[in-house]
Amino acid sequence: MSPYLFVLAINELSILLNEALQANQLQGISLGPNCPSVHSLLFADDLLVCGHDTYQEAQTMASLIQHFCALSGQTPNWNKSAILFSNHVSQNIINDIKQVFPVANLDANFTHLGHPLILPAKNRDAAYNFVLDKILNKLPSYKANMLSHAARLELIRSVFSAIPVYYMANILFPKKFIAKLTSIIRNFWWTGIRETDSKRSLCLRAWKDITNSKSEGGLGIRNLKAVNESLILAAAWRLAKNPSSQLYCVLQAKYFSTTSIWKATNNPPKSAFWSSILKMLPKLKEHAFYQLTQGNVSIWSMPWCNL
Repeated sequence: MSPYLFVLAINELSILLNEALQANQLQGISLGPNCPSVHSLLFADDLLVCGHDTYQEAQTMASLIQHFCALSGQTPNWNKSAILFSNHVSQNIINDIKQVFPVANLDANFTHLGHPLILPAKNRDAAYNFVLDKILNKLPSYKANMLSHAARLELIRSVFSAIPVYYMANILFPKKFIAKLTSIIRNFWWTGIRETDSKRSLCLRAWKDITNSKSEGGLGIRNLKAVNESLILAAAWRLAKNPSSQLYCVLQAKYFSTTSIWKATNNPPKSAFWSSILKMLPKLKEHAFYQLTQGNVSIWSMPWCNL
């Protein structure tokens, strides 16, 4: 019940910020022409607040947060908070705003929900090594090799296959990275150890057979590549069928302002999320159906495809 209660409480802050935005007390940030302003991103107790580089807006934002804290009893942890300024902001304005928000500058090491907020465009593959570390930290060899196969199977299905799901819902991982994750899980299943290149790993059956459902003779272990593609495909489908959503409007203003998502082109630069959507668009188009209604074309349905 605790996460649900917190979501109900933090929603009040989102309402306050939205009302201030509509009353022109906050401007938020806009990623392109005709793009709706974004004032915040909230997930459980992690909050990102966006605004213009003015002392007045910083004061308004701080007063709204203080008002919410007085109502809810919550207190910001400034030691775990950080701030990021555009390169065009002058040092005088930075000093003024830091008087309102006395926090450190955000750098490449700062994470949000375990995910790096700043991804290096040239080395994005290495940016997700923290997912590998999360799985490896769950595999202390002095305990793992003492588990039976039944216990290993339950651990894989309930923990190891679930750890990367949150990130796979937003990022289409490279094949090599998926192979690393699969290798760790596969070796743990056969040997009960954490090393990915162990010579003791003797696979007695093809991994693709093990990832089949139990009704098909497998063990029901998730195929990470199929799960990753399914989640990104579902995200692309939600965007396509709801072009009035805020996320669609933001992406359209930034990446395909003169057309629709169906005709979006692969033009750099692009975010990791939008890049993942583009990679799954061909499969979405292949399995989408259309319905003609009084001369207007509308999306009708999309069947489940075999990934």
